[in-house]
Amino acid sequence: MSVGWDEIAELSRAWADYTSTKGNGAGPVDPILSLRKTGAILRSVNRVLASVDYEAGKGEPTQAPLGDPSCPGS
Repeated sequence: MSVGWDEIAELSRAWADYTSTKGNGAGPVDPILSLRKTGAILRSVNRVLASVDYEAGKGEPTQAPLGDPSCPGS
C-alpha cells in the first residue's frame, strides 16, 4: 500500500525549507517567515494524515469500539 507518498515528500520539502531558513541561530529571527514555514509544515502534516485516514477507510472494514455488543469478544 502506498499511503501518502506524495504528501510525505511534500512534508519533507517543507521541513527542509524550514530548517534551511532558520540558519545557525546566531542572528535575528524573522517571525513572519518562521510562521509561514511552520504553517507549511502543519498543512503538510494535515495532508499526510488525511491521506492515511482516507486509505485506511477505503479498503478495510471499520472496527467496532471496545465493548460494542455487535462485536463478539469485546
